[in-house]
Amino acid sequence: SESISTLLYLDADVVCKGSLKPLTEIIFKDEFAAVIPDNDSTQAACAKRLNIPEMNGRYFNAGVIYVNLKKWHEANLTPYLLKLLRGETKYGSLKYLDQDALNIAFNMNNIYLAKDFDTIYTLKNELYDRSHRKYQQTITDKTVLIHYTGITKPWHSWAGYPSASYFNIAREQSPWKKYPLKEART
Repeated sequence: SESISTLLYLDADVVCKGSLKPLTEIIFKDEFAAVIPDNDSTQAACAKRLNIPEMNGRYFNAGVIYVNLKKWHEANLTPYLLKLLRGETKYGSLKYLDQDALNIAFNMNNIYLAKDFDTIYTLKNELYDRSHRKYQQTITDKTVLIHYTGITKPWHSWAGYPSASYFNIAREQSPWKKYPLKEART
């Protein structure tokens, strides 16, 4: 739609903990999106794998993207993204389909935000922390969006860790509060 100029995309495993108001204050010039750099090790590996060394430090995680739709339409990105996803470019098959494709297509023409807007946390970390407090070093008072990566998600019945409390707070305020958490299947 021509009337919508921006769009906030969030993966399903992202929980809002703080105010999104700073995103609404972003003024795009010619950038494709406001994004958050991925973890350092992921950036280095992806820049090497894609053979785009200058992307190291600017490879973003696609779990949180504030998209400049005007620029997307002007650049006619959709056909190019579909070619990338089908492996029909010099990059061949992509390991992280949408994330690699968006990083290639945006060509580092982004506004880079603080990691507070995509705080990546894996609930698996709780298995190595008997105190269940170390998550507070990652999820802080400044955290705006928590991205629960990994296999275990906060909506799993066995994920009753303090680090999942932010999901539970949101769940209690949602229409899904009456539905049980997801049980393990064997």
